[in-house]
Amino acid sequence: MGPDFLGIGAQRSGTSWLERNMRDHPDIWTPPVKELHYFDITRKMHSLPKGDGGLFRRHLKTRVTGTVGDILKCRYDPRIHSWDKRYFLEKEKGDDWYLNLFREGDDRIKGEVTPAYAVLSPEDVAHLAGMMPGIKVIYLMRNPFERSWSAMKLYVQLHKQRELSPDLYFDCRPGFLRHSDYKAVIQKWESYIPQEQIFYGFFDDIAEKPADLLRRIYAFLGVRHDESVLTAQAGRSY
Repeated sequence: MGPDFLGIGAQRSGTSWLERNMRDHPDIWTPPVKELHYFDITRKMHSLPKGDGGLFRRHLKTRVTGTVGDILKCRYDPRIHSWDKRYFLEKEKGDDWYLNLFREGDDRIKGEVTPAYAVLSPEDVAHLAGMMPGIKVIYLMRNPFERSWSAMKLYVQLHKQRELSPDLYFDCRPGFLRHSDYKAVIQKWESYIPQEQIFYGFFDDIAEKPADLLRRIYAFLGVRHDESVLTAQAGRSY
């Protein structure tokens, strides 16, 4: 059990496009919610301020909406009900809990996409690598200025009380720099994960040659990558 691959970012660099295409491939299974945030949040819940359950509330809303939609379209999979119970109701959310979240994947290639993983601490990456030594990693990069600008616009959208301004940029600058420091991210992950288990891609390819990028990602994961599995999603940008 457990994932075969992780999409680790970078934030605002096409990870929603990546997750959608992973979900659409018949030989790949992903959890019913995007961004599990296990290694950066859930694994450390004991150290977070009391009541910090925003992640699970957000995922619960996603699951309720998704379940109602599936029922109405007569495509509800009762096995996902077991996943929901395990994800939301089990109290001990440790490594075994996380690995079990991929049980429904059966014999398919399994994985999840959480762009915050790119900036995990070296200790957390070491723990992850020891826990899943064969894990494959997908890392997409984007022009750092464009990535930071996109991140800042999203911040404004989520925090409606603020507007785009130089002050906002400098307030958020440490986070922007950390997520755009690709050299540091690559050096850190390659210190614990063999280079041949890491795929590097670029955001520009999603707009310019999405099918080619998707084909290379599928080949890297060891799943079918012929025309029959290149979905219409390949041409969409997220």
